[in-house]
Amino acid sequence: MIYTSQNFKQTQLKSSSEFLRGRCFKNLIELVELDSPTRNIEGVFSVQKWVARELHNLGLTTQFIMHEKNHFAPMLVGFFHAKSAKTISLVMHADTVLDSQQYGLEGVNLEKGKLFGPGVIDNKGGIVIALEGLRMFLSHTRPQFNIQFVCVPNEELGSDGFRQQLSSLGKKSDLILGFEPAMNDGDIIHSRHGNRWYDITIQGIEAHSGRCQGEELNAAHEWAFKLVKILKLKDKYRNVKLNVGSTRSSKDKYNVVCGDVTSKLDFRFECNETKDNLHKDLTEILNQGELSTVQGHKCDIKFSIADDCPAFSEVDASKPYFTLLKKLIHSEENYTASAIHSGGASDVNYMSHKGSVCIDGLGAIGGGMHTNREYIQISSLKSRSSVLFHFLKNINNPLLKVGREFL
Repeated sequence: MIYTSQNFKQTQLKSSSEFLRGRCFKNLIELVELDSPTRNIEGVFSVQKWVARELHNLGLTTQFIMHEKNHFAPMLVGFFHAKSAKTISLVMHADTVLDSQQYGLEGVNLEKGKLFGPGVIDNKGGIVIALEGLRMFLSHTRPQFNIQFVCVPNEELGSDGFRQQLSSLGKKSDLILGFEPAMNDGDIIHSRHGNRWYDITIQGIEAHSGRCQGEELNAAHEWAFKLVKILKLKDKYRNVKLNVGSTRSSKDKYNVVCGDVTSKLDFRFECNETKDNLHKDLTEILNQGELSTVQGHKCDIKFSIADDCPAFSEVDASKPYFTLLKKLIHSEENYTASAIHSGGASDVNYMSHKGSVCIDGLGAIGGGMHTNREYIQISSLKSRSSVLFHFLKNINNPLLKVGREFL
């Protein structure tokens, strides 16, 4: 059945779960109805304003941080000030990959406990869980720590323009909680690969393919030689992922020596030391010309870093938190969750700093992310909200030492 916020208000859902008639389900429908693919500034801003209203109702102050070039909607930061030296950050994003037209639905579709819709798990389900868990916590407890609520407008495109702000917010945080979707059947994330993206341009010399006599420089051939060397770096570095996202030339013709190439190189790494070492090797490969004309000219090769996202690793100080989360998840879902590594990056990466305690994957359970079959397990809205509530209640447990002085 297709649901919209309008017909939901008038519908008695035939389900054994009373929670389907609750606030979380209604809020998720409202959020999914706000089309918010990253480049839709108005749509993403509508989500941010919706979240800001909810935070205001919970007693948080809110601030919109505008994009420096107005290429994206603003970032939203909510703050609960407890006059404490300790700060807990909750991190999520408002943008989606698909809109409703690309997804193919006018509303959200409920099938056997699964709710289908664009961005329903990535990351609107995470927003709902963070808000509901925080709402329960604030209604039962007076926090003894500050709370930062960070909602990013362009995570799906690498949070361009907000990375420095995220890093600054992270340095003020003692514990960083990310609400990206859970892994597998409900596992949480203790570490993530970082990524560095390179934009590479190679300028050669065009010529007639049949009549050239050595005055030509084939930019595609130059890139092919270099790419073979670059891919061999995967054998040198452990658990590194190197992938070409695209390779293009300004001309698409036979009978012409390729005069220029642009390429996007996507590099993923487990530790930041590997990033630095591989960058050195990559620079040497790119700076060494492979081809030359009969006159000795070589291709002009330039590169720039389009995104530089640090990895974050599990630290000893995080282990008590994961122990608690596993117990809470088992209690709520009867599932023995694991804390695992993820090869993808998120905004938690940008907020992480040396020795910081970072936990991600606290969002909803589901699948099909970034496709027209994206779905959320409805029951995880309630269970994961409850996990967050009980987790925040136990932050001041003496066994869980929170604060930069303990990191």
